Amino acid sequence: RILRKVLIQIAYQQVYYTRFESFIPQPLFADEASREPLAQGCKVIALSGIGNPEPFLKTLHERYKVVAEVTLDDHHVYRVRDIRLLASLLAKHPGAVIVTTEKDAVRILNNPYFPHRLKRSIFYVPIKVEFIDRGETEFTAGIEKTIRDSRLFKS
Repeated sequence: RILRKVLIQIAYQQVYYTRFESFIPQPLFADEASREPLAQGCKVIALSGIGNPEPFLKTLHERYKVVAEVTLDDHHVYRVRDIRLLASLLAKHPGAVIVTTEKDAVRILNNPYFPHRLKRSIFYVPIKVEFIDRGETEFTAGIEKTIRDSRLFKS
């Protein structure tokens, strides 16, 4: 209650508390995958383009042998040089795979230039976000209302 009072500075502002859980890395391109889900201790190349990569990297270091880290800016747009770097790291570390965040996985999936040869070697860490104090219904209703209201202003 005290934290809510401190955080809420504007009358209509809402604060929602969440937690997230990460899971075992899964193949990003399931049809291309050449192996089962990653075994603990296997060699990985960590790839992240998120605002705070420390928790992601810490988890990878706890579970796997991280042989390289590629940390990019938040909202990074993948370019040819990035893909070349990943290919060179895979060549330098035989048997390693690339493990990325779910956020970055979306960008890679939507990149039509991501090479076929790398698709079998890239995994992502799925996460699940869970609301604390049953705020999900209220949060969803607020988002839906904002969308409806924004449509009214555009008409």
